[in-house]
Amino acid sequence: MLRDSDNILERLRSIKIKRHKDIRRPTFREKELNLLLEANQRLKTNQASKNLNEILLKFAFYTGLRVSEICNLNLGDVFLDEGKILIFNGKGGKNRWVAINKALKEDLKNYIEMRGRNDE
Repeated sequence: MLRDSDNILERLRSIKIKRHKDIRRPTFREKELNLLLEANQRLKTNQASKNLNEILLKFAFYTGLRVSEICNLNLGDVFLDEGKILIFNGKGGKNRWVAINKALKEDLKNYIEMRGRNDE
């Protein structure tokens, strides 16, 4: 017997991600992301904090998620093999899938592996 959350997850997994062709929106450019990443490396803090800041900056840049959506994510909501992220209770209380950009996918994988090694 499936729990309600399992049933919802199975239904959400069946939804296809709609990819839009070159929609022009005013966003940060990669050059601006690089400036933020450089500033992060100059912070007077430990390397673990810098690594976390870096992945959060890249995550926000490449996914376009709202800060509250990023803060509410769990590792179980990230499906690296499928290349998508499940957002629960996003804007308007809606659930949706967000594609993982190729540039972000490798960084996320490395960060998760690094954190796993550090937690042992």
